[in-house]
Amino acid sequence: MVVAIIALLLAILAPTSTMIIRFTYRTTCQSNLHHIGLGMQQYVADYKHYPGHCSALRHNYPYAIWPPRIRRYASERGAVMYCPERPDAFKWPKILTSTTGGAYATEQDAAEWFYEVGEKMLNVHNTPFSYAYNDWGNHHAETPPRPQRGLGGDIRSICNFPELPAAGVVNPSDMIAIGDSQQTGSWDFNLDPGNPWEYPAKVHDDGANIVFCDGHVEWGLQSYWIVPNHDTTTAEAKKMAKRWNNHNKWTND
Repeated sequence: MVVAIIALLLAILAPTSTMIIRFTYRTTCQSNLHHIGLGMQQYVADYKHYPGHCSALRHNYPYAIWPPRIRRYASERGAVMYCPERPDAFKWPKILTSTTGGAYATEQDAAEWFYEVGEKMLNVHNTPFSYAYNDWGNHHAETPPRPQRGLGGDIRSICNFPELPAAGVVNPSDMIAIGDSQQTGSWDFNLDPGNPWEYPAKVHDDGANIVFCDGHVEWGLQSYWIVPNHDTTTAEAKKMAKRWNNHNKWTND
Protein backbone atom coordinates (compact mmCIF):
# COMPACT_ATOMS: atom_id res chain seq x y z
CA MET A 1 0.00 0.00 0.00
CA VAL A 2 2.79 2.40 1.00
CA VAL A 3 4.65 1.61 -2.24
CA ALA A 4 1.52 2.33 -4.26
CA ILE A 5 1.03 5.69 -2.53
CA ILE A 6 4.65 6.67 -3.17
CA ALA A 7 4.32 5.69 -6.83
CA LEU A 8 1.15 7.77 -7.12
CA LEU A 9 2.83 10.81 -5.55
CA LEU A 10 5.81 10.48 -7.88
CA ALA A 11 3.48 10.31 -10.88
CA ILE A 12 1.73 13.47 -9.70
CA LEU A 13 4.91 15.39 -8.90
CA ALA A 14 6.99 14.37 -11.93
CA PRO A 15 5.39 16.85 -14.39
CA THR A 16 5.75 19.65 -11.83
CA SER A 17 9.42 18.80 -11.32
CA THR A 18 10.01 18.85 -15.08
CA MET A 19 8.31 22.24 -15.37
CA ILE A 20 10.48 23.64 -12.57
CA ILE A 21 13.65 22.42 -14.29
CA ARG A 22 12.59 23.88 -17.64
CA PHE A 23 11.71 27.20 -16.00
CA THR A 24 15.10 27.23 -14.25
CA TYR A 25 16.91 26.59 -17.53
CA ARG A 26 14.94 29.34 -19.24
CA THR A 27 15.64 31.92 -16.53
CA THR A 28 19.31 30.93 -16.35
CA CYS A 29 19.54 31.42 -20.11
CA GLN A 30 17.91 34.84 -19.76
CA SER A 31 20.45 35.77 -17.08
CA ASN A 32 23.29 34.60 -19.34
CA LEU A 33 22.05 36.71 -22.23
CA HIS A 34 21.60 39.75 -20.00
CA HIS A 35 25.24 39.49 -18.91
CA ILE A 36 26.32 38.92 -22.51
CA GLY A 37 24.38 42.06 -23.45
CA LEU A 38 26.10 44.05 -20.71
CA GLY A 39 29.46 42.72 -21.87
CA MET A 40 28.68 43.81 -25.41
CA GLN A 41 27.73 47.28 -24.18
CA GLN A 42 31.06 47.60 -22.38
CA TYR A 43 32.90 46.44 -25.50
CA VAL A 44 31.04 49.01 -27.62
CA ALA A 45 31.76 51.75 -25.08
CA ASP A 46 35.49 51.01 -25.25
CA TYR A 47 35.88 50.41 -28.98
CA LYS A 48 33.02 52.50 -30.43
CA HIS A 49 31.83 49.67 -32.66
CA TYR A 50 29.98 46.35 -32.43
CA PRO A 51 32.09 43.18 -32.37
CA GLY A 52 30.98 41.67 -35.70
CA HIS A 53 30.13 38.06 -36.44
CA CYS A 54 33.21 36.31 -37.82
CA SER A 55 36.44 36.74 -39.77
CA ALA A 56 38.77 34.67 -41.92
CA LEU A 57 41.45 37.36 -41.99
CA ARG A 58 44.40 35.11 -41.11
CA HIS A 59 42.92 31.65 -41.57
CA ASN A 60 41.37 29.50 -44.28
CA TYR A 61 37.94 29.33 -42.64
CA PRO A 62 35.72 31.89 -40.89
CA TYR A 63 36.01 31.94 -37.11
CA ALA A 64 33.55 33.56 -34.75
CA ILE A 65 34.86 36.77 -33.23
CA TRP A 66 31.92 38.12 -31.22
CA PRO A 67 32.20 35.50 -28.41
CA PRO A 68 35.83 36.18 -27.43
CA ARG A 69 35.40 39.94 -27.84
CA ILE A 70 32.43 39.92 -25.47
CA ARG A 71 33.90 37.26 -23.16
CA ARG A 72 36.52 39.72 -21.94
CA TYR A 73 33.75 41.85 -20.43
CA ALA A 74 31.02 39.33 -19.54
CA SER A 75 30.74 38.02 -15.99
CA GLU A 76 31.91 34.42 -15.45
CA ARG A 77 33.84 34.72 -18.69
CA GLY A 78 32.92 31.93 -21.13
CA ALA A 79 30.48 30.22 -18.76
CA VAL A 80 27.66 32.63 -19.65
CA MET A 81 27.95 31.56 -23.29
CA TYR A 82 26.34 28.19 -22.48
CA CYS A 83 22.59 27.60 -22.18
CA PRO A 84 21.84 24.77 -19.69
CA GLU A 85 19.05 23.50 -21.95
CA ARG A 86 21.73 22.34 -24.42
CA PRO A 87 23.94 19.23 -24.41
CA ASP A 88 27.46 19.52 -23.00
CA ALA A 89 28.78 19.65 -26.58
CA PHE A 90 27.52 23.24 -26.74
CA LYS A 91 29.86 24.40 -23.98
CA TRP A 92 32.71 26.61 -25.15
CA PRO A 93 35.44 24.13 -26.16
CA LYS A 94 38.36 25.27 -24.03
CA ILE A 95 41.20 23.63 -25.93
CA LEU A 96 44.76 24.92 -26.02
CA THR A 97 47.41 24.06 -28.59
CA SER A 98 46.86 20.54 -29.92
CA THR A 99 47.66 18.36 -32.91
CA THR A 100 43.98 17.99 -33.82
CA GLY A 101 42.34 19.98 -36.64
CA GLY A 102 41.33 23.61 -36.59
CA ALA A 103 43.09 26.92 -36.15
CA TYR A 104 44.71 28.07 -32.92
CA ALA A 105 44.94 31.71 -32.00
CA THR A 106 48.10 33.63 -32.80
CA GLU A 107 49.28 36.75 -31.00
CA GLN A 108 47.54 38.78 -33.71
CA ASP A 109 44.27 36.90 -33.12
CA ALA A 110 44.61 37.55 -29.41
CA ALA A 111 45.25 41.26 -29.95
CA GLU A 112 42.42 41.79 -32.45
CA TRP A 113 39.77 39.19 -31.64
CA PHE A 114 40.60 38.64 -27.91
CA TYR A 115 41.17 34.91 -28.17
CA GLU A 116 43.85 33.59 -25.83
CA VAL A 117 47.15 32.78 -27.53
CA GLY A 118 47.09 29.10 -28.47
CA GLU A 119 43.36 28.74 -27.84
CA LYS A 120 41.35 26.76 -30.39
CA MET A 121 39.26 29.22 -32.39
CA LEU A 122 35.53 28.80 -32.99
CA ASN A 123 35.05 27.54 -36.54
CA VAL A 124 31.56 28.67 -37.56
CA HIS A 125 31.15 25.66 -39.87
CA ASN A 126 31.45 22.90 -37.29
CA THR A 127 31.39 24.21 -33.70
CA PRO A 128 28.18 23.75 -31.66
CA PHE A 129 27.30 26.91 -29.73
CA SER A 130 24.36 28.02 -27.59
CA TYR A 131 23.99 31.62 -28.71
CA ALA A 132 23.98 33.42 -32.04
CA TYR A 133 24.56 36.99 -33.24
CA ASN A 134 22.35 39.16 -35.44
CA ASP A 135 24.85 39.73 -38.22
CA TRP A 136 22.90 40.79 -41.34
CA GLY A 137 19.52 41.74 -39.95
CA ASN A 138 16.44 41.19 -42.12
CA HIS A 139 18.40 41.29 -45.35
CA HIS A 140 19.56 38.85 -48.03
CA ALA A 141 23.31 39.00 -47.53
CA GLU A 142 23.93 37.98 -51.15
CA THR A 143 22.03 40.95 -52.59
CA PRO A 144 24.23 43.94 -53.63
CA PRO A 145 25.13 46.37 -52.23
CA ARG A 146 24.92 44.14 -49.15
CA PRO A 147 24.35 46.72 -46.42
CA GLN A 148 24.94 45.61 -42.86
CA ARG A 149 21.46 45.83 -41.40
CA GLY A 150 22.40 43.71 -38.40
CA LEU A 151 25.36 44.23 -36.07
CA GLY A 152 28.07 43.34 -38.57
CA GLY A 153 28.75 40.20 -40.57
CA ASP A 154 32.10 39.08 -41.98
CA ILE A 155 34.71 41.50 -40.73
CA ARG A 156 37.60 42.51 -43.00
CA SER A 157 37.72 39.14 -44.69
CA ILE A 158 35.08 37.28 -46.73
CA CYS A 159 32.89 40.31 -47.46
CA ASN A 160 35.53 42.84 -46.41
CA PHE A 161 33.35 44.96 -44.13
CA PRO A 162 34.57 47.02 -41.19
CA GLU A 163 32.85 46.75 -37.82
CA LEU A 164 29.51 48.53 -37.44
CA PRO A 165 30.00 51.87 -35.60
CA ALA A 166 28.14 52.30 -32.31
CA ALA A 167 26.10 55.13 -33.85
CA GLY A 168 24.93 52.71 -36.57
CA VAL A 169 22.27 51.33 -34.21
CA VAL A 170 19.47 53.90 -34.20
CA ASN A 171 17.33 52.40 -31.43
CA PRO A 172 19.28 50.03 -29.11
CA SER A 173 16.21 49.14 -27.04
CA ASP A 174 14.48 47.82 -30.17
CA MET A 175 17.49 46.18 -31.84
CA ILE A 176 17.92 42.40 -31.64
CA ALA A 177 21.49 41.50 -30.69
CA ILE A 178 22.07 37.89 -29.57
CA GLY A 179 19.78 34.94 -28.87
CA ASP A 180 19.27 31.17 -28.71
CA SER A 181 20.83 29.50 -31.75
CA GLN A 182 19.70 26.49 -33.73
CA GLN A 183 21.13 23.14 -32.58
CA THR A 184 22.77 22.18 -35.86
CA GLY A 185 26.47 22.52 -35.01
CA SER A 186 26.96 24.57 -38.20
CA TRP A 187 26.69 28.37 -38.33
CA ASP A 188 25.41 28.31 -34.75
CA PHE A 189 26.98 31.74 -34.21
CA ASN A 190 24.60 33.84 -36.31
CA LEU A 191 20.87 34.58 -36.34
CA ASP A 192 18.83 35.24 -39.45
CA PRO A 193 15.06 35.92 -39.34
CA GLY A 194 14.51 34.72 -42.92
CA ASN A 195 16.66 31.57 -43.08
CA PRO A 196 15.17 28.48 -41.33
CA TRP A 197 18.66 27.12 -40.62
CA GLU A 198 19.50 30.26 -38.66
CA TYR A 199 16.18 31.13 -37.01
CA PRO A 200 16.14 31.73 -33.25
CA ALA A 201 15.70 28.24 -31.81
CA LYS A 202 12.69 26.51 -30.29
CA VAL A 203 14.77 25.66 -27.24
CA HIS A 204 12.61 27.12 -24.44
CA ASP A 205 8.93 26.12 -24.66
CA ASP A 206 9.02 26.34 -28.47
CA GLY A 207 10.63 29.75 -28.24
CA ALA A 208 13.88 31.65 -27.82
CA ASN A 209 15.41 34.20 -25.47
CA ILE A 210 16.82 37.31 -27.15
CA VAL A 211 18.95 40.10 -25.69
CA PHE A 212 18.67 43.55 -27.24
CA CYS A 213 21.41 46.13 -27.65
CA ASP A 214 20.34 47.95 -24.48
CA GLY A 215 20.80 44.74 -22.44
CA HIS A 216 17.17 43.78 -21.79
CA VAL A 217 16.02 40.23 -22.59
CA GLU A 218 12.75 39.05 -24.12
CA TRP A 219 11.30 35.58 -24.71
CA GLY A 220 9.06 34.80 -27.67
CA LEU A 221 7.87 31.85 -29.71
CA GLN A 222 10.02 31.15 -32.74
CA SER A 223 7.08 32.15 -34.92
CA TYR A 224 7.13 35.58 -33.27
CA TRP A 225 10.78 36.31 -34.05
CA ILE A 226 11.02 35.21 -37.67
CA VAL A 227 10.40 36.94 -41.02
CA PRO A 228 10.23 33.95 -43.42
CA ASN A 229 12.20 34.56 -46.62
CA HIS A 230 12.70 38.15 -45.41
CA ASP A 231 9.23 38.88 -46.83
CA THR A 232 7.84 42.15 -45.41
CA THR A 233 4.48 42.26 -47.17
CA THR A 234 2.47 42.00 -43.94
CA ALA A 235 2.19 44.48 -41.09
CA GLU A 236 3.45 41.88 -38.59
CA ALA A 237 6.53 41.14 -40.71
CA LYS A 238 7.33 44.84 -41.09
CA LYS A 239 7.09 45.36 -37.32
CA MET A 240 9.46 42.47 -36.64
CA ALA A 241 11.88 43.37 -39.46
CA LYS A 242 12.45 46.75 -37.81
CA ARG A 243 13.71 44.97 -34.70
CA TRP A 244 16.31 43.11 -36.76
CA ASN A 245 17.60 46.16 -38.65
CA ASN A 246 20.07 48.65 -37.22
CA HIS A 247 18.34 51.64 -38.85
CA ASN A 248 15.05 50.56 -37.19
CA LYS A 249 13.19 50.40 -40.52
CA TRP A 250 11.63 47.41 -42.24
CA THR A 251 13.19 48.33 -45.60
CA ASN A 252 16.81 47.66 -46.63
CA ASP A 253 17.28 51.22 -47.92
